[in-house]
Amino acid sequence: MQSLDLSISHLESVCGVATFDLNGLPKEYFVVEDNPNTNWIQATFQVLGLRSLFSTLLAEGFDHAAIRGQGYSVLIVQQNQFYVSFLLPLTVEMPATLIEWARSFQVDCLRHHDRFQAS
Repeated sequence: MQSLDLSISHLESVCGVATFDLNGLPKEYFVVEDNPNTNWIQATFQVLGLRSLFSTLLAEGFDHAAIRGQGYSVLIVQQNQFYVSFLLPLTVEMPATLIEWARSFQVDCLRHHDRFQAS
């Protein structure tokens, strides 16, 4: 039951979720009503563009990236067929459990979630 509790607590911390194709182009995003800001999506797009540049220089694959902005942080992970970025308050730490949760997060659940709205 701990993993379910952990999943719920991680999702409660999330203020937005965006998906990007493997080329780094935005596909869809979800925000919470009290934080409709989408500036973090542009920052994610830029990081994924840099990842593409760096991948030509480095043989190793992409694990995750974290962006710290004014008042927020963004966690970016790669899933099977796309990248997912999570908007988080600066107060949320990014332990390994959060990163693992993000890698297996099912974005489809947000289409019917009470807190999130597609934008």
